[in-house]
Amino acid sequence: MSEIKKDFTLHIIDARETFIASACRDLVTLIVMSFLIFISDGSTWWTFITGLMAVLFIVGRISVAYRARVFKAKTMDQASEILKSIDW
Repeated sequence: MSEIKKDFTLHIIDARETFIASACRDLVTLIVMSFLIFISDGSTWWTFITGLMAVLFIVGRISVAYRARVFKAKTMDQASEILKSIDW
């Protein structure tokens, strides 16, 4: 039988979001994407550059959202304290 690994990190993700925050985030994304599409109209080179910018923008947004909502705990006691401190 395999042993249970004692060193671990528990990632607790708080996925809650208000309607206003979600709408604002989606509006900013729509504005940026609209601007990038407007810039790239009629040019292959600009289409490539703005496509690359769009990918980097989306990856950056996902990274920031993930870091803001993830709590890391190394023990079950720490995880329990984090869960108690979150306002559910």
